[in-house]
Amino acid sequence: MNGKRVLLIIPPKNFQDEEYFVIKEELEKKKIEIITAGLKVGQAIGMNGGATTVDKKLADIVLESYDGLIFIGGTGTLRHLDNEDSYRIINKALLSQKIIGAICIAPLLLARAGILKGKKVTVWASPLNRAAVRGIKEEEGIYLDQPVVQDGNIITGNGPSAAIEFAQVIISSLTKR
Repeated sequence: MNGKRVLLIIPPKNFQDEEYFVIKEELEKKKIEIITAGLKVGQAIGMNGGATTVDKKLADIVLESYDGLIFIGGTGTLRHLDNEDSYRIINKALLSQKIIGAICIAPLLLARAGILKGKKVTVWASPLNRAAVRGIKEEEGIYLDQPVVQDGNIITGNGPSAAIEFAQVIISSLTKR
């Protein structure tokens, strides 16, 4: 697995701690190099108070240097990452056949970037809040009520409880490349 590099993309505030730290740990166990990216370099704070350092600005990413990218969820994700910089890197990753991961609410970024038409996907939802599911369907994605869904090089997870399985599907996909 040595030589593989993956971007973990988080908002500056209110990323989902468990998703970020569990996925990072799982990938690092397999000697995958992790670069954390976001809107600005410096400290980012999770919803539960976890802190990490953002190494690279999303706008400055040279995607050719990475094997995949993963958008982490949390209440700050749509607020801070639902923008043209995210859509640009998502579409470039699709064209380059990179692994594209998104967990929790983050699959909505993939939908809004226009890459989920006809693709099977999962996203965070609760019995009282189905807005993300509607958002996926509005962009013609095929929602599956499963913890982790892979459709080609696109891998989605539905939240913190799926973080380990999500990371393992990403690792498996990177291994095959």
